[in-house]
Amino acid sequence: MKAREVLNKIKWTEEEGLSLVKLTYKDRMTVTGTKIIEGKDIISLERKYFNTATIRLPYYKILKIEHKEVVIWERLK
Repeated sequence: MKAREVLNKIKWTEEEGLSLVKLTYKDRMTVTGTKIIEGKDIISLERKYFNTATIRLPYYKILKIEHKEVVIWERLK
């Protein structure tokens, strides 16, 4: 299953939607090389991108998806 499919499934089947999700994504501008986005900050899920109020990111940058503090998806290396 791809990251977009996981996020859409959570959005449409979980009562709380994406509010309990944390995304870890690649960000080459940080020292650690990663950043975290809270699910409550995600405004929309598009075909190739997802949007927050400040950024638009492609799904391929997502490294890990956590839901209720449990890793439910991780990019294969």
